[in-house]
Amino acid sequence: MYRQAAWFVFPSLYEGFGLPAVEAMANGCPVLAARAASIPEVCGDAALYFDAHDPASLAEVLRRVSSQPELRERLVAAGRERLARYNWRANAQILLDHLQRHLLARPTGEHPALQHPSLR
Repeated sequence: MYRQAAWFVFPSLYEGFGLPAVEAMANGCPVLAARAASIPEVCGDAALYFDAHDPASLAEVLRRVSSQPELRERLVAAGRERLARYNWRANAQILLDHLQRHLLARPTGEHPALQHPSLR
């Protein structure tokens, strides 16, 4: 469905991560999203944003994309670039860095997991 859609409209007011927007980008579907919760952080410049509390804001974004067809291709390309940061290896490294930063701030004896060779 994403591949056949002209746009993915994501008016969510709360998202823990924003996976539907990432799925749309992964399938070449440009995203129009609410400027709310984690969505701007997840989508960055690979989406056009609107105020989900204001229908006129969404209408304005829809008018913009219908009058500027080049936006679609620009957002599809930006979505592909944005997806480069969402892969297992990069996310595992982010988690490892976070764990090392926070766990190493405590005495080693309190955290047996720090004895694992991958954390040295």
